[in-house]
Amino acid sequence: DQTFELRGVGGQGTGDYTYSVSPQGSAFCSISGNILSYLGVGTCGIKVTKAGDDDWLSKVSRSIPFPINQAIQDPVSMKTPNGLDATSTTYDPASKTFDLTAVGGSGTGDYSIAINESGSAGCSISDTTLAYTSAGICLLDVTRVGDGNYLDRTDTVTFTVYQATPSITILSGTGSSDTATYGDNPYQLTTFGSGDGSISYSTSSSACSVNSSTGLITIKAAGSCVVIVTVAETTNYASVQTSFTLDIAPKAISVTAKSKTYRYGDAPVDDAGYTNSTLVGLDALSGITCSTDYVTGDHVSNVSRSTFCSETAGSNPNYTISWNSGTVTIDKATLTVTPDSQTVTYGQPID
Repeated sequence: DQTFELRGVGGQGTGDYTYSVSPQGSAFCSISGNILSYLGVGTCGIKVTKAGDDDWLSKVSRSIPFPINQAIQDPVSMKTPNGLDATSTTYDPASKTFDLTAVGGSGTGDYSIAINESGSAGCSISDTTLAYTSAGICLLDVTRVGDGNYLDRTDTVTFTVYQATPSITILSGTGSSDTATYGDNPYQLTTFGSGDGSISYSTSSSACSVNSSTGLITIKAAGSCVVIVTVAETTNYASVQTSFTLDIAPKAISVTAKSKTYRYGDAPVDDAGYTNSTLVGLDALSGITCSTDYVTGDHVSNVSRSTFCSETAGSNPNYTISWNSGTVTIDKATLTVTPDSQTVTYGQPID
């Protein structure tokens, strides 16, 4: 039963109000005290009596019509068949459909769902299955029909089809990194992305550059080359990024001190010079000095002397250098003998 509290007004004096049903009517009303009960929508009549007091006689009203109107239903909305919220989904190119179930409202009326605006998602409905053409939104009218006690109820619900998140698969190296050596040929980064967005490549690393459309990495120096791979946003797919690291090792080369030949008694040369194996492009080594442990006065028989080179730390970061010493050869000095000049007389002996 539904109830309603009655409050009498009017009349004179201090007498109390009492209430009675007359007639019971289609609402099947009844009264207990000042509480009116009714079984449903309809009409009944109510008489109000104000009791008399010392100065006033009692007064009974005429039968006052009391209509019970249909109530407004609670809001209606949508759920999935398993009870989850059904006002959004994620774009699915394989099906582009979504099953809807209307819920809420009041009473016993049936539900229906209809398109209010197809919107940017391009929605359509067949029975309780919603179909869409792309990510976006559309407006749906969810209705529960009224019954004897409730009015019809229609609520407009915004249905959102969210962009799908694409994936990026890197086919090069381990999938996230690889190694190379300074001086190597350009490195081709190979990727695959789901969705329909274009793939682009970028880097802020000084050790490399990358072609933004092909992913071809040009090695510029030893160090870490971090490439950002981006799948562009489209109507149906969000943008997504991942990274790939190419660790570029220094190139291994050798530096050999030039061998040197001295004559016995020569002074040592401060910088004997060097030769090196092939460098990359127009590179040149820097910070390298060469010397010898030969000293003036070393004898020809001293064959342990050599030339050798070293570098200032950090002078050639793109190269790992192996050092080779040169040999020192000591030749005999050339002896010059100059006889003293003398004058003698024929027939005299020479001293």
